[in-house]
Amino acid sequence: MAQDQKFWDPDQVDVIVSGFTMSGFADNSMIEFEEDGDRFSEVDGIDGTMTRSKKMVRKATLTIHLQNTSNSNDILTALLETDLSKPGGAGVVAGLIRDKNGATVYAISKMWVMALPKDEMSDKATDRAWKLRCTQYKAFLGGS
Repeated sequence: MAQDQKFWDPDQVDVIVSGFTMSGFADNSMIEFEEDGDRFSEVDGIDGTMTRSKKMVRKATLTIHLQNTSNSNDILTALLETDLSKPGGAGVVAGLIRDKNGATVYAISKMWVMALPKDEMSDKATDRAWKLRCTQYKAFLGGS
């Protein structure tokens, strides 16, 4: 019986925001991607029927966990400041997350920084959790 061996290497995960490859990730977590709500809604009828409706609006939150020493903080801050100071959604950008260990890919057409993350100055390096709103995306979660 052949044994299936898998490999995980965080260095093989690309996180790209507006053409910039993010780096300087926090110790325990690089990213989190979570959809806001279910893809379908359901309504039960009094007679036992059920109607299932596809939701047309899809939103997700991408959280990028960076060390406070990461130069990628500069990029995300600049995107937020651009969005706040220029008209027409100037901070709305595209992004890509690709796991080269396997098949997982997030292709995001529109995303923007929601707010500055919580910041802490301490006697050691700390983490910053940047939240980005994502719309118009395709996600494929595969194995490695």
